[in-house]
Amino acid sequence: MITIALTKAKELIDFYLSDDISELEPQQIESIRHIILSLNCGCGCDDYNGFSCGCGNRSVIVGEALKELEALKQEGTK
Repeated sequence: MITIALTKAKELIDFYLSDDISELEPQQIESIRHIILSLNCGCGCDDYNGFSCGCGNRSVIVGEALKELEALKQEGTK
């Protein structure tokens, strides 16, 4: 089941990567928002014995991506 779930998630991400991001429906923007938020969940930094797992960098990317999605959402409501 894990493999199937990950495969479906990859298919969804591939769909959004191949689509024109500037012309998303509000539901699609929300879907992408959830995917991006999930990238920042459940980090186990403490398990890396002091080595950076990159979550700080990921947080910045996630934050900027969410800002872009919010701008798309605002454009769509004009």
